[in-house]
Amino acid sequence: MISRQWTCILKEESSDQYVNFLNKVVFTEARVLPGFIEASILKRNTESGLEFMIMTLWEDLNSIKAFAGEDISIAMVPEEAQHMMVSFDKTVKHYEVVSNSRSQSLF
Repeated sequence: MISRQWTCILKEESSDQYVNFLNKVVFTEARVLPGFIEASILKRNTESGLEFMIMTLWEDLNSIKAFAGEDISIAMVPEEAQHMMVSFDKTVKHYEVVSNSRSQSLF
């Protein structure tokens, strides 16, 4: 499994709107793709503002390509979402999931 992680700083007044956008648009589209497992939205207050981390879980890198395109390191940030943000990462981090609470070690 692969964890795809990305962060942004939101305008404070856009927090609820952004969560709604992710759930109703982005995650709805991802759910129908083969290999998509789940998504999580995390947030925290920082000196820079309200930071959100979006984490999605995928079966493999090919599954992510179906979602993100050939260059999976580029962040997919729709223009509608960009208007809700102060700043956002231009790239995405990917981690191989070694273990999680639902399974034993994957090695």
